[in-house]
Amino acid sequence: MSKTKLQNEISSALFDMYDIKKVLDDKTKAMPKDNEGTEFSIGDCIDSVIDLLEELDNVDEQKDQFKNKVKEAVEKTGLVRIKNGSCESEADYFAGAMVAMTTFNEMFCGADDDNAMDIVPPMWLIGPMSGRSLKDNWG
Repeated sequence: MSKTKLQNEISSALFDMYDIKKVLDDKTKAMPKDNEGTEFSIGDCIDSVIDLLEELDNVDEQKDQFKNKVKEAVEKTGLVRIKNGSCESEADYFAGAMVAMTTFNEMFCGADDDNAMDIVPPMWLIGPMSGRSLKDNWG
C-alpha cells in the first residue's frame, strides 16, 4: 500500500523528532517548556509529539483494520437482507457502503481522488457489474 503525501510528511516529522530527542542532552530535556511555572519539561513535550506522530504514522494498519471490520459487517448485513428479501438492489447497497468507506479514506487516511477507492473490496464493484450476487460469492 503506497503512502500518501501526508503520511510521508508525518513519517518525516517523526524521524525529525527522534533526531531532536537524540541530540539534546538530559539537562536540556529536563528544562521547563516555558517560563510560566509549568511542571512539563522540554523532554515531556518531545515525548508527547513523538507519541502523537507514532499514532498518526500507524494509519495504514488502522485503515486495514477498519476495512476488514467494515467489509465483514457490510457483507454479513447484505446477506441477511438478501435472504430476507429486503435488498432490492445489491448494487445500490454496495454503492452506499463504498461512499462511506471512500469518505472515511479521504477524511481520515489522507486519500485523494487517485486512491480513495483502495479501501473498497474489488468484488463489491465486480460482482454487481458482472451480474453476480453477494449470496453466490459468500452465502
